[in-house]
Amino acid sequence: LGSEEPLPPEGCVATGTLTNGVTYVVRTNRKPKSRAELRLVVKAGSLVEGEDQLGVAHLVEHLLFCATKKFQRGELVKIIEAAGGSFGADLNAYTAHHE
Repeated sequence: LGSEEPLPPEGCVATGTLTNGVTYVVRTNRKPKSRAELRLVVKAGSLVEGEDQLGVAHLVEHLLFCATKKFQRGELVKIIEAAGGSFGADLNAYTAHHE
């Protein structure tokens, strides 16, 4: 890698950018076997909120678990739990005011 290229994430298999601008990273996942872990990282949030926006990033984080056009309220959580996941340990969101 050149000195200006970022180091690939540990265990990285592939990276890319979708047409909508979302960057993805595919990593090797050995444990738990035959399972995938998906994370959505948004490079915006509490750190970049103005005084009139305090708490909006946290609100959006909670809205991600509410109903959408495709999923009724609570349906997405049930789907993930049916696949072996559990709310909290495997399905959660995080916002910090200092990051």
